[in-house]
Amino acid sequence: MMVVLLGGLQSISPEYYDAAQIDGGASGWQQFKSITMPLLKPVLVPATVLGGSSGHLIISTSFTLLREGGPHGRNGYFGNVAL
Repeated sequence: MMVVLLGGLQSISPEYYDAAQIDGGASGWQQFKSITMPLLKPVLVPATVLGGSSGHLIISTSFTLLREGGPHGRNGYFGNVAL
């Protein structure tokens, strides 16, 4: 996800920030709110959706292994390893 966001940030032209400084002396927060976030939205929304769905798969796989056991009936948590 970080690589996707970095690509989105690099695609924003520096001319937008220069124009914001010249026109109204926009602060860093105003530039972020008015330029960066709207231009990152087409990249940020799909990256967030895909990141959230992959996180769900990792968590559900972990719970499945804990509940049903791993290879040869062994569970992956320490409570059953000592037995």
